[in-house]
Amino acid sequence: MKLFYQQRSGFYFDYHEGALDYPAHIHNAVEIVFLLVGSSVAWRGKERVELSAGDVFVSFPNEVHSYEQSRDTRYYLLILPAKPCLAPFGYAFAKQRLERGRMEAGTWEHTGLRTLVEQAFRDKETALPEVMQAYMQVIFGKLLPLLSLCRAEEGKDEAVRILLEFLGENYRRPLTRGEVARAVGYHENYVSHIFAETLNTTLPKYLGALRVYDASAMLLETDLSMAQIAAELGFGSIRNFNRVFRVEMGVSPRVYRSAGGKK
Repeated sequence: MKLFYQQRSGFYFDYHEGALDYPAHIHNAVEIVFLLVGSSVAWRGKERVELSAGDVFVSFPNEVHSYEQSRDTRYYLLILPAKPCLAPFGYAFAKQRLERGRMEAGTWEHTGLRTLVEQAFRDKETALPEVMQAYMQVIFGKLLPLLSLCRAEEGKDEAVRILLEFLGENYRRPLTRGEVARAVGYHENYVSHIFAETLNTTLPKYLGALRVYDASAMLLETDLSMAQIAAELGFGSIRNFNRVFRVEMGVSPRVYRSAGGKK
């Protein structure tokens, strides 16, 4: 389970051909996939979404999402940070959440949204940054009324952001659930609830994924011993390092290093 938090400041907008296949991630942005050709399976938290040509998939800020099982896809991908890119729509994220991540096939074509997306992409290389920013806001403004929304749990998005930012800064040292809860100012049970219900994982698994991501790079790019890497990344022991790494990567750290990262 490779789940990472990304803090984005600017929007991303591009056209892709090939695999729509990204591991679980979470960020401070709205992510939109306009699927033109092919099929894929998307996950938004615990919601499994089968996508086919003509569908639109959306995730809101601080929602875990991923893509897999893609088949010869072509798609537009938009990643729009809630701040500053979508600041005028702050009310939508503060009090509402997505009830479903998939928009029915063809819906975006009937509303003129597809024409707008394609025009924005044609202007991408020549338009001023301010013009593209305006395009992104208009695209989301036309998309928002088409989405199925429901009332958000009070303060939960902020709690997720605070929690993941703290872990992103401190995951290299040993951490217990109690220490994390005290540091972010929430009850231990609420921390567990956020991971189980919002992030679809557990605190130990999330910390393990962050540490293994760094460990895999250190194994290939440094001459540090297994014991040194385990100590530097907060695994506590070589035995625990080996166990967590094998769960995440499918091989032991020693095999991973000797194979040059090829599994």
